[in-house]
Order: sequence, then C-alpha cells, then structure tokens
Amino acid sequence: SGDGGDHTNPVASLEWSDDGGRTWSTPRVAALGPVGEYDTRPTWTRLGAFYRRVLRVTFRAPNKFVVMGATTQLDAGL
Repeated sequence: SGDGGDHTNPVASLEWSDDGGRTWSTPRVAALGPVGEYDTRPTWTRLGAFYRRVLRVTFRAPNKFVVMGATTQLDAGL
C-alpha cells in the first residue's frame, strides 16, 4: 500500500515538542499487538524531564479502530 506500516502488527508512535509544536522529536514506536488483540496498551517510559511539553500520538493500523480512553502517569522529579 506504500504507507510503510506493518499491516499485521499495528503500532503507535509518540513524538513531543518543547517549543509549542514547531519542531518534534524522533518518533518512539510502541506495538499495539496483532490485529484482533484488544487488551494491548502502548507504553512509553524514560521520556526525560520537562516543564511544558506537547505530545502527539500517531496510530498505524490496517483497519479502523477506536481509542476508548487514554491516561498518563507522571512522576515528579526530586
């Protein structure tokens, strides 16, 4: 299909911007599990320290899907 995605193992990629969306980090990819798996959750860790950051998540999958919710867990640095 030419989109570069793996059509058997969908992925989500996370990018961030520390300048309000003018420039973006290199995407960090997390697997969503094989098609038909419904309980897989992408997780990204070790994202560094930040004060204000814009996050962008992009999904690549062979068919339509629905995001039912999203949560974050941030740990305050000491």
